[in-house]
Amino acid sequence: PVVPTSLVVTITPNVALGSPVFNADGTEAQFGPLSLLAGTQYSVTVNAADAQGRAATGERSSSFTTLAQVDSTPPTLVSSSPMTGAMN
Repeated sequence: PVVPTSLVVTITPNVALGSPVFNADGTEAQFGPLSLLAGTQYSVTVNAADAQGRAATGERSSSFTTLAQVDSTPPTLVSSSPMTGAMN
């Protein structure tokens, strides 16, 4: 498990993450929701340690690019069941 105070997540360009929420085992942390810019490449680096002070090993960096255009079209309800006003 990760010591919560040892977790450092860096995102470039800078994104405000807020506080992480850890699962019961202390092996996963979630942040969100994030406000990401459209058409932007982001790099993420994660550093953490366990209770014995051992630093995380393995792949700790990743990158991704957001879509060029933000999807601002709201969803549309096509059908529902039971129909509105139906009686049993």
